[in-house]
Amino acid sequence: MSSAAVSPPLKAKINRINLNLSASARADVDKLAEETGNTITELVRLALSLLKVVVEEGRKGHKLIITTSDGTPQTQLVIPGL
Repeated sequence: MSSAAVSPPLKAKINRINLNLSASARADVDKLAEETGNTITELVRLALSLLKVVVEEGRKGHKLIITTSDGTPQTQLVIPGL
């Protein structure tokens, strides 16, 4: 039986950023982190991923709409400046 050496996974270069938030925005972040079980870093990554979808779809003329479970439109999400 032969054994092959396993290389450790390559790590992506991590860039640290600082973020200034109001006290209420920070409280929102902390509450979301607690409710979702995500770290603040994970929340920021998720928010960026969602915003990327909104921007890309907006450029195509599409809308992001929240619906009820039966598909009835409830709210259209609009990002100012997009």
